[in-house]
Amino acid sequence: MADNTATNGQAIVNPPASFRYAVWKYYGFPTKDGTTDKSKTICKICFATFKYCAGSTSSMSAHLKSQHSIDEKSEVLQSKTAKTSPGTKNSTGTGQSKIQDVMKNKLPRSGNRATAITKSIGVFIAKDMRPYSVVENKGFQHMINVLEPRYDLPSRVHFSEKVIPKLYEEVKAEVESDLKSAEFVALTSDGWTSRSTESYITVTAHFIQEWNIKNYVLQTRRMDVSHTSENLSNILTSAISEWNLQRYEQNPSLTSDNASNIVNAAKQAELSPHVGCVAHTINLATQKGLKVSQMDRLLGRIRRIASFFHRSTTAMAVLKSKQALLELPQHKLINDVPTRWNSSYDMVQRFLEQQAAIEAVLLTKDVKKNAKDVHFLSENDISAAESVINVLGPIKTITTILCDEKTPTVSMIHPLKEMLIQQLKVSDDDIMLVKEVKTAIAKDLDARYTDLDTLQFLKESSCLDPRFRSMPYLDETEKLDVYTVLTLKAVSLNEQQQNSVQVKTEADQPSAQGQPQLPNLPSLPTLEGEHSNSSGDTTVVLTSDPPPEKKRKSALDDLFGDVFITKVHPGKSVFQLVESELANYKVEETMPLNSNPLLWWEANELKYPILSKLAKKYLCVPATSVASERVFSSAGDIVSAQRSCLHSDHEIEEACKRLKKEIDNLGHEVGKLRCIPLYATLPPQQRIFDAPPAKRPNGAIGRKCVVSTNIAETSPTIDGVVFVIDPGFSKQVYNPRIRVESLLVSAISKASSQQRAGCAGRTCPGKCFRLYTEEAYQTEMQDNTYPEILRSNLAGSFFKPTHQRAVCKMWSALRVADNQPSPGDWSFHVNSSKDIQQQETDYDCGVFVCMFARALALSCPLVLNKDMVDIRKYIIHDLHVQHLSPVPSKGVEVGMYFAVDYVTTFYFGRVISVEDGFVEFKF
Repeated sequence: MADNTATNGQAIVNPPASFRYAVWKYYGFPTKDGTTDKSKTICKICFATFKYCAGSTSSMSAHLKSQHSIDEKSEVLQSKTAKTSPGTKNSTGTGQSKIQDVMKNKLPRSGNRATAITKSIGVFIAKDMRPYSVVENKGFQHMINVLEPRYDLPSRVHFSEKVIPKLYEEVKAEVESDLKSAEFVALTSDGWTSRSTESYITVTAHFIQEWNIKNYVLQTRRMDVSHTSENLSNILTSAISEWNLQRYEQNPSLTSDNASNIVNAAKQAELSPHVGCVAHTINLATQKGLKVSQMDRLLGRIRRIASFFHRSTTAMAVLKSKQALLELPQHKLINDVPTRWNSSYDMVQRFLEQQAAIEAVLLTKDVKKNAKDVHFLSENDISAAESVINVLGPIKTITTILCDEKTPTVSMIHPLKEMLIQQLKVSDDDIMLVKEVKTAIAKDLDARYTDLDTLQFLKESSCLDPRFRSMPYLDETEKLDVYTVLTLKAVSLNEQQQNSVQVKTEADQPSAQGQPQLPNLPSLPTLEGEHSNSSGDTTVVLTSDPPPEKKRKSALDDLFGDVFITKVHPGKSVFQLVESELANYKVEETMPLNSNPLLWWEANELKYPILSKLAKKYLCVPATSVASERVFSSAGDIVSAQRSCLHSDHEIEEACKRLKKEIDNLGHEVGKLRCIPLYATLPPQQRIFDAPPAKRPNGAIGRKCVVSTNIAETSPTIDGVVFVIDPGFSKQVYNPRIRVESLLVSAISKASSQQRAGCAGRTCPGKCFRLYTEEAYQTEMQDNTYPEILRSNLAGSFFKPTHQRAVCKMWSALRVADNQPSPGDWSFHVNSSKDIQQQETDYDCGVFVCMFARALALSCPLVLNKDMVDIRKYIIHDLHVQHLSPVPSKGVEVGMYFAVDYVTTFYFGRVISVEDGFVEFKF
């Protein structure tokens, strides 16, 4: 059998020894299943197949010369060819070539195969923006050698000096050809800085060709000079000149960011209109909303949590396990970038998605000890975050829509601005944070695109988009102004493009000046001055010149004059034609918002020949300036916020509604369901002892279902409970740092798990279904529930004036208790001082608490008056400080040391020293 195998599985057999032409060194005959086909020959280099006629080798020689640059000498290698050719006989004695010997021959660099490979590598470098040094990488060289062993890879210098410049010229020629055929061109520009801190400016062209939007990056120029408006203007002007972008003696429009230098540069270069990038505009406006003080604090808390998970490998590992346990997406937390509002949106959204897993991670032992400064958000904070996400959601959707490079976007700017301002109006149901965010964003947006020329351009662009043609946000007077301006601009554009435009229209009714005459029919000639009353359509061709004088008709006129009109007659003026097109355009049906307006114009170009050209001029202008700013995030990461930290009563009621709905959907085949909520603030709790519903006539058993918080763990026995479903979570944590009962989702303890299971089968056999694994029970749950005092808000007792002494005694007891409150338990006094002072009915105690907290946190003096003497005396007595100086009856400043030592003594039992009536403490 043959050793040399072609791609189709055929072996190559050497020609007989009598074939002495040198060309046979590179050719053989195909053989398959022991049969040799001598009607064809196969090239041993590229396995190309040729028809073979006895004695004819011209096509074979031509192939070697054109494809492999081999010019064989036919008489030189007559005897040696048969002996030393690559196809020497193998051990079986047959004259067959070895593929290894053929592959040793390198491809000539000037050959078609090598040239194609070199060009493809150049495209790879250019398209993927790879460095020239990639061709020197060992891995890349190995890949090329595996793909084509005969290819000799050129050096990086060859690519930088020959391949890439040649490729650039080829692409440039194609771009120039497309730009030359473009009727109108719009520009975008953006400045950026590379990782090596080199400054560049990129100019991109946009135009409509065959009703498809095309985008070409024309140039990226390094800017070593200052980014002044004059320097930027020179770059833009040179780009217009180099690429010949002027149309009808006018420079193209420009879309860029809102920086003052590029705005002034556009004016100097006479680029009109200049449209501010919507992405940049929205970013600036939304950043104003995110900088609201309360919103800034909320973002800071979420950012601290996200940063902790990015720093801690342990927390990340535990997070993955919790995500799997809770069946949440395996997504990492996101850190925001200060300059991009959408990154803050993504960060909050991802936090809301993973909040249950995050809380579970922060409560584990291994993570909790390293996350002392990281605290989960309160329920109010989470509700606020969800509300803000709902406000920012439409803005994020707008930025996603504006990423589209295939459909016009400039026509969306004005409608979207009006829609956003309408949606950002403050509602009575909005919380204070949402009101502040809405007001800040709306105020900034309202000041954008207010320049009269720019605003007029945006209105006209929307009018020329069949999706927004109705312009419901404008009154009738404003709409009339837009259509009037469009009429004048369409007439002007029509006159600029050509002096004579031929347009087919229907004949008008005869006027006093007379109707243009049709060519005479041979059998029925029309007399001079006589009007034709014939029915049918008359084709009128518009011209700006007077009608030519009558000439003698030819034989062709006699034969075809009634069918082919060769005479040019004056018809409607351009102004009348534009008005007619606009009148018809107004009554067209509005396109669906998700459709492409360019497809509509393509289908109606012949119906609106003048307006369609104006549409090309307007709709080629992009709304955004930079491709990197267009794509804010992958749409696949956008998910619905998980509402796992709502008020317990809301969740219980909602769960009951859903259960009832599911049972009702099953019909009468199942029994009735009585779903009863149970939570601490529910007044009529006696219903839980009601009997279940009676059986249906078909025998279906009625059931009673109690949906409860963890209050059921300590509630009286409910008769007839057979099944208990335990999710393994509860809401019971109080966070003193955020001053409210957070009711955050927390894992229960083993003791609570056993107590919940005990609710089943108290009066009859039952089962408990636990929605967590045995591993989670053994490794992640605490043995016992946290003491009630550590997960309860004691501020209410502290702030009641009638409980002053009781509170002091309680503090003394806490000093010797096993579970002492952490230092963070005092921090809530600081931020709540204003609220306390406003709400405290007893002024003296309220003022004292506020001053006391202020002294603790801000290191400021604590001022006491005689009405607070009793409290201070009791404090002194409880501290066993007997030698303090007498307490004055009126305002005396007692230094911050007293307040700090007072707290640290009770909480940590530290020793204090007293000198000159002041308690001194050293950390």
